[in-house]
Parts: sequence; structure tokens; C-alpha cells
Amino acid sequence: MDTVNQTVCDNVSVDLSESSVRFTTHPEILLVIAVAMSLVAAFIVVSNVLLIAAFVYSRYHGKYINRTDRPGGYSDTKNILSISFSLAHFVIGGFCMPLAIVQILLNGRWSLGSSLCTARVFAEVLSEIIIIYHAICMCIDNVIMVRKPFLYRMMTSKTGYVMAVLSWTMPTILFFISSALGWNTQGLEDALLCLRERHVCVAIMSKNFVFLIMPSAVSISIVGFIGLAAIVLKEVHRLHETKVKQGNIKKANREKIVGHDCRTTNKSYKIRSEGSESLNEAIKSGSNIKSIAQLIESERSISTITLTRVRIAYLSCEVDQSTAIMMQTRSRVTALPAKTAANRKRKTFGILITLVLLHVLYLTAFMVVSALLVFHAKMFPLWLISAIIMLRYFHSASIPMVLFQYKPTRKLVRSLLIAIKIIKSN
Repeated sequence: MDTVNQTVCDNVSVDLSESSVRFTTHPEILLVIAVAMSLVAAFIVVSNVLLIAAFVYSRYHGKYINRTDRPGGYSDTKNILSISFSLAHFVIGGFCMPLAIVQILLNGRWSLGSSLCTARVFAEVLSEIIIIYHAICMCIDNVIMVRKPFLYRMMTSKTGYVMAVLSWTMPTILFFISSALGWNTQGLEDALLCLRERHVCVAIMSKNFVFLIMPSAVSISIVGFIGLAAIVLKEVHRLHETKVKQGNIKKANREKIVGHDCRTTNKSYKIRSEGSESLNEAIKSGSNIKSIAQLIESERSISTITLTRVRIAYLSCEVDQSTAIMMQTRSRVTALPAKTAANRKRKTFGILITLVLLHVLYLTAFMVVSALLVFHAKMFPLWLISAIIMLRYFHSASIPMVLFQYKPTRKLVRSLLIAIKIIKSN
């Protein structure tokens, strides 16, 4: 039986040599990689537990509070999706990575049983698709928030629960249907048997799964993600242009009002000066008392009517130049924080784009290597797949770092820490 198995293993399309299944011959390198992976796993677990606790605290603490008054300003839908999204990353850091660390310490050898190996492979592939579906739902939530704000305010927590359930059930059902039909292992039965006998656990997929299930579950999701993100950015750009136009209209109206006040001032001073000159000429020419009295009464009425207006308009025109200078200085001062905020948003958006590109790079590399393993498996060592999976782990660790870039997330975590501190003090 052993001879037959050895013959079968020699004829499989997968490279089962020691150089293919073992990571390295230097134990110190394995130790360094294991320590780095342990730190990454600890960061993923702690950060996602903190985020889940903060979102749950905000969800139930602010149940009877207006959503705009809650710490961080998260809506019910976004709150629930964030909890589910962090839970998917917690599965990666809390379940998949410890098993991968054990395999690294054993230099690629798997000694935890075939059932746990199957569960690990399923969890790694399935969690990736689940995270993409969560990203799609978050983009849909942002599109509704930007384009239909009144409808967004009427949305309840049921919408968030429906999106979260669909993000978990749709890829899970699709994945398990393909597994039940044997699409993921079709044509690889002998290779998987030999891997099990050699104590190797690695995610290898069949031709049907690589060319049918993965593209349909991943590529369509990525296209939808990019399309929804483009809609959000276009709507945000339109709102920004509208705000700039409204600001220009207000500025033009303010300048028009100031110019009108200055013209009123000049006219009032002209009327007052003409009346004063007529009175002085009448006194110098020796006119009768009646005409002088009429001029005095006219001068008094002009003064009574226009004095307050003249003083106000005069002061307005006097300070107009200094006000303009002050407004220019203030605009320069306020432009600096605005420019800083714009740079911060641009930086955050750049980080998001980088993460999406890393996500696409990982998925593309995984599908390409899986496809090459289907046709030319012996050209590539099996540890290459493990290296691609490690790239996925580091990408999962970067997600909490991006979430902490947003002020609402920091407010949520800060409110949770304050509540914990108050509970401990009591």
C-alpha cells in the first residue's frame, strides 16, 4: 500500500519535494517570521476587539439618543456594518494566523489534523470574499448617504442587519455549494491525499474553482466597489462646487451692499454740504430774517433726517478698507487649516486607494498562482502560496490603522475608554 501511495505521489502534478514544502533551512529566520506574525496577529485581534466594543457601545448606549448626537456620528447601518466588518478581520487574526504561525515554527509541517487544515483553508478563502462584500455594502451605504440624505435619515437598523447578513451568507452559500459539488478539489484528489500524508497544509484549488467561482465572486465585487466609489466621489465633487458657488454669491452680495452704503454716504454729505453753503451765503449777503430762518429750518430738518444715516454709513465706509484687509488676512489664516484639512482628506483617500490596490494585488496574485498551479504546478514551490497568504495577513492588519485615521472612529474609541474608566473608578 505504501508503495502504491508512493507511486501515486510521484506522479501528481504538485511539487512535493522538501524544497517546495519547507520554508527555509535556517531556524533563526523561522523564529523572526513567527515573532513578526505573532505581533501582527496580536495587533489585528486587539484593534478589532477594541473597534467592535466601541461600535457596540455606541450602538446600545446611543439607542435613545439622536444619531447626530452620538459619539462619532455613525449611523445605525454603518455601525452594524463596521461591527460585522471588524468581526471578519478578527476571524483572520484570531483563527487563521495562529494556525499559520504554528506551521511556520514547524517549517511548513502540519501536525494539527486534516479537519483543522480544511477549516483553515476555507476560513482564509471565505473571509476574503466576505470582506469584499462588506466593502460593497459600505459603498452602497455611502452612496445613499450622499445622494439621498432624507432617505438615509429614515433608514433603520434593519437595513444594516440585512446588509451584514447578506455579506456573510451569499459568499458562504456560494462557497459551500461549490465544495459540496466537489468543484474545489476536482482533479486534485491524489494531490490532496499526498499532501495530507506529507503533513502539508496549503490552499490549492481546482480548475473549475479558479476559473469560475473566484472570478465571479471577486472580480464582479471589485468592479462594483470601484463603480460605487466613483459615484460617491462624483457626488462629493458636485456638492463642493455648489458650496463654492454659494460662497461666491454671498461675497458678491456683501460687496454690493457695502458699495451702496458708500454711495448713500457721499449723497448725504453732498446734500448737507449744499445746505450749509446756502446758509452761509444768505448770512453774508444780508438777506432778510425770514429767508435766513427758512434756511436754518431746512438745514435742521436735513441734519435730523440724515445725521444718523450719515454717521453709520461714514463709519461703514471708513472701516470698509480696514475690514477688507482684515478679511483678506483672515482668509489667509483660515485657508491654512482648510488646506491642511484638504491635504488630510487627500492623504486618507490615498491610503484607501493604496489598500484597495493591495487588495486587488493579493487577489490577482492568488488567482494567478492558483491558475499556474493547475497547469504547471511543478514549476512553483508550495511555500509561494503561503507567502501570498502572509501578504493577506499584513493587509488585514492595515485596515484598523486606516479606520483610526477617521475622527469619528477615534471619538467612538475615546468614549468607550472613558466609560471603562468611569466604571473602574466606581
